[in-house]
Amino acid sequence: MKKIKVAVDIGNSNVVIGLFIENKWEKVYRLSSRKNITYWSFKNKLKKIISLNDFNPSNVESVIISSVVPTLTDVVRMSCSDMLSENITIIKSKEVKNQIIFTSKDIKPDVIKIGMLNSSEIILSVTNALKKIRIKKIVLDPVM
Repeated sequence: MKKIKVAVDIGNSNVVIGLFIENKWEKVYRLSSRKNITYWSFKNKLKKIISLNDFNPSNVESVIISSVVPTLTDVVRMSCSDMLSENITIIKSKEVKNQIIFTSKDIKPDVIKIGMLNSSEIILSVTNALKKIRIKKIVLDPVM
């Protein structure tokens, strides 16, 4: 039985779905998020991904969702819960801060690029992380 983890990144332009199978990234799918994604349409996309990769959804151990589009987060969460696994983690501000700090430990970046941030809580978390790693150059690239 293959162990599968699914990562979903909900952005303003795309929803990216990655399949982490047997400790290796196997597939990445990019769907447009500009259309009105509904529970049913996203569920159908998941069905297609399942059939293309010929795996049993009961082998999905967990789903991790990050999102900058609050209106799509619950739609994706519900679809993933029904189709893949009830073990779902939605990335929170503390995880964002920890991720920035952790990834900057080995190789300190000269510049950090920031896209759209979806809440004041995330903005504060990113600000605190950037202060902690003492980054001097920041590129802001919000998608509106």
